[in-house]
Amino acid sequence: MTDDLPDLVIGSGPSGVSVAIARLNKGRNVLMVDAGRILEAEQAAQARNLAKDEPKNWSEVDLKTYKSGQFEAPGGAIRKFGSDYAINSPSEIFSRNNNGIDLRSSHAQGGLSNLWGASVLPSARSDISNWPAATQDLEKHYEAVTRFMPVSGRDDVLSEVYPELKMNNFNPLELTSQGGEFLRRADMRQDNLEIKIGAARNAVNGKCKACGLCLHGCPWGYIWSAAHTLETLQKQDGFQYQTGLVQSISNHKDRVKVRLNDGQTIEGKRLFLGAGVLETAGIIMRSFPALGALALLDSQHIFTPFLHSWRPLKNPESVQHHTLASAFVAFKVGDQKRILHSQLYTWNEQYLR
Repeated sequence: MTDDLPDLVIGSGPSGVSVAIARLNKGRNVLMVDAGRILEAEQAAQARNLAKDEPKNWSEVDLKTYKSGQFEAPGGAIRKFGSDYAINSPSEIFSRNNNGIDLRSSHAQGGLSNLWGASVLPSARSDISNWPAATQDLEKHYEAVTRFMPVSGRDDVLSEVYPELKMNNFNPLELTSQGGEFLRRADMRQDNLEIKIGAARNAVNGKCKACGLCLHGCPWGYIWSAAHTLETLQKQDGFQYQTGLVQSISNHKDRVKVRLNDGQTIEGKRLFLGAGVLETAGIIMRSFPALGALALLDSQHIFTPFLHSWRPLKNPESVQHHTLASAFVAFKVGDQKRILHSQLYTWNEQYLR
């Protein structure tokens, strides 16, 4: 009986855990197939050691050891918790050469959400006006995600641009001296601005201790990773988790099949593929070679310093603060239909380095 077969979910990142929860809520059994790489024991122990005490009591030696992983990483690399476990090396990406692609893939539990800056936003209506689904159709799904993913932020002028993510029930992180002053000045002039400036929306627990280690890996795990939700899923009835790298997928009359790199075949009733941009594309291309070449569409990202002319209330190096985004800026240029989105971050020690 095919009804006895579980729904298959490939990948444990944000997409994977979201669809797993949705299918479990529909009464379906779910089998998640995932590469399943985890943080090494030594690096995990370093984080637990810091989390035992308050930041003011940390020793300089422990801090230097913890930060050295990120500071010693190759240029442009992201290394959380002093480990490369969450990001694949270029040799593990399916393409034979870089061709200017800066995207990376992950085989970690939780995927690349282990490395992100935690900023979250729905899509603006104008940005997906030519999609099959409108933002109004997605509103209930945004709300569903916030039931398991913490969100910090406030209801402000950005709600006019992104009305589908209701911010009434969320609280912002404590603002840094720089971020707070910038938003105060923006609020005073908002009526005269063509752009919308508001507090950042971040997927982070409000218990943040402002220890400044966001770039290095939050010792308490307050920055959300899909791996946190996976831990909860593994305690639920009807959910199973299996590690393995997916080679290909195939559709059959009454079932779907997943073939792993070790030759094992897994069968399911339905298949949901959420293995990240590059890994998902690789699985599709290996499964359906007749598709030929695929074009990968990506947004343009530019990083630039943001300089302000006012004197900071306090030297940002002298006070504890988080290093996540403090403010979001949304604007359009000329008759451009798409929203340009800027994230403003405050001081972190990487700038001087």
